[in-house]
Amino acid sequence: MCGIAGAFDTQGRRLFPAERLDRMGAALEHRGPDASSTHLEPGLAMVVRRLALVDPEHGAQPMALGGLRLSVNGELFAHRAERTRLEGAGTVFRTASDTEVWLQAWRKDGPAYLERAHGQFALAMWSSKERTLWLARDRFGICPLFLARADGWLLWASSARALFASGLIAPQADPRGIDHQLVFLGQSPVRTPFAGITPLGVGEAMELRSEGSTRQWSFGAIDFCSPRSRARVDRGQVIEALDQGLREAVKLRLEADAPVGLYLSGGVDSSLLAALAARHRKDLTAFSVRLEGVGLDEADQAATTARALGLAHVVVPLDAAALGRHFPAVVAAAESPVLDHANVCLLLLAREVHARGFKAVLTGEGADEAFGGYPWIRWQQLLSTGGGVARGAVHGLLSLLAGGGRMEAIRRGHLLRSLAQAPVLELMGRARERFYSSGMRDSLQGWVPSDDHRWELPDTHPLNQSLFADYRILLRGHLLADKGDRMAMASSVEPRFPYLDEKVVALAASLPPELKVNAQGDKWILRQVARRYLPSSVALRRKHMFRAEPVIHGPGRPGWVDQLLSPESLQRTGYFDPRAVASAMVRRQRPSWSPRRSLDEAGLSGVVSTQLWHHLFLGGGLCELPVSDAQRGALNP
Repeated sequence: MCGIAGAFDTQGRRLFPAERLDRMGAALEHRGPDASSTHLEPGLAMVVRRLALVDPEHGAQPMALGGLRLSVNGELFAHRAERTRLEGAGTVFRTASDTEVWLQAWRKDGPAYLERAHGQFALAMWSSKERTLWLARDRFGICPLFLARADGWLLWASSARALFASGLIAPQADPRGIDHQLVFLGQSPVRTPFAGITPLGVGEAMELRSEGSTRQWSFGAIDFCSPRSRARVDRGQVIEALDQGLREAVKLRLEADAPVGLYLSGGVDSSLLAALAARHRKDLTAFSVRLEGVGLDEADQAATTARALGLAHVVVPLDAAALGRHFPAVVAAAESPVLDHANVCLLLLAREVHARGFKAVLTGEGADEAFGGYPWIRWQQLLSTGGGVARGAVHGLLSLLAGGGRMEAIRRGHLLRSLAQAPVLELMGRARERFYSSGMRDSLQGWVPSDDHRWELPDTHPLNQSLFADYRILLRGHLLADKGDRMAMASSVEPRFPYLDEKVVALAASLPPELKVNAQGDKWILRQVARRYLPSSVALRRKHMFRAEPVIHGPGRPGWVDQLLSPESLQRTGYFDPRAVASAMVRRQRPSWSPRRSLDEAGLSGVVSTQLWHHLFLGGGLCELPVSDAQRGALNP
């Protein structure tokens, strides 16, 4: 994985200032500490900070070949097979780099190659002959790519920080981007919390020509099985196919010219990956977190699995004090408000992985989306089988938790309202709305976060529709963004996701719903594969959400939290009502639990992290913490 940035002149062939390009590259040093290279020509500028995992000696970027020049962040995991295919057609390679495979394949197939490119990537491909630039992101959104326009330049970069470093853009807040973050727990598909900075769409490509034409298209969408098919399947064959697919996915992601580790929790997802990885490599190291008083700890279960598989095992402790101490670094790395306190766990894990000399790590994100592992999927099954009584009980609980009133995180009539995620999103919407100032409400102008989600759901089973939404919302916006890429790459560690292998996802999407969730539990078929490699006590272990308690605003909180929540700081940013925040903080300190307190905790997490984000990126002055230097890319305030 690397950090890439650049500029394309939409008005002519001006030369982009070299000093601006250098500053953009410097802001990405954490993503690529091994090397830095630039390319400048009239109308185009590219810079790459490289994290060398494949062919360290000959894979320098931006790499040129026959009028094409490429900068790419990520890995083309099928590069060996693609090399063989191209060599069969007469192509002669000069390096062992997957970057050259990209160039040779693009020279042969053009942009159509994106349809068959298997891996995680964000790229900028330039043709000097055609005077054309292509930008693209992988179909799951593993690698980030942000865009902005200023002074006739289209700028792109792996982080917002690098765009600010150009000196052409100043950080400003987008209230809608903030609102989306607080309701959907992650980034919008069309905006960021920064005004004027947008992500390139997941699985999308953009073509820009010097004469001014632009086109944008999607590739590689997930194709779920059709309608409520009851076609019989051979369960044994399907289990074998999934087993084989996962073995190959793990094997491909262990390939690197640098050490690769893995994250290990007590659950089935990471344990199965560890078992499959141990069949390929005997020198593996697993990394786990021990939650000390801040959540459900599974470190002992992870240690048992590591011993059974013969893996070296490193455990990183996390207590309330450490959570408070490192939370500012989490927000700085994410470049956004962060509600999930477990991000601190991922940040500290990546630091330990890097400190022990590893450059990449296998991680288990994607399994719950593929096979139905989230609690709301089970709620959906309850609602579909329990009739009116069950539906009434669930809606009554939601009303109690919300404290009454109207919940409007999802616009009425929106496709999300009928899906399993709706109750959670509505509760998060209610949690944040009760703290907003009148000015914040006015700035949204009637907009709601669901307005950013426009897609056609296939005419298929309700479970598949909800899994489709999990891929598009939670996975893309949160798990692969502020919790995945940003936390790992802050320490120059590339996360790799075997459950997001294209063939594995295609197989999972094609399965009948009853092979994913049924009366025996969630992720049924994945657990059948796991039983081949792990004790039943591990393979069938109940799903627990990996969650750190929101102690950041509880007793013993850091002093800077109270500074951020002071009436002066809240009035200065203008997002939140100081009286509502003060009242919630009083209730937060009471020892007894109540439904309203749970909503307070969720809302206060949003308030603290938004105030902290504003302080770090939009001028400081709200608390004693040093600000994140957007010009230099500092990540550890």
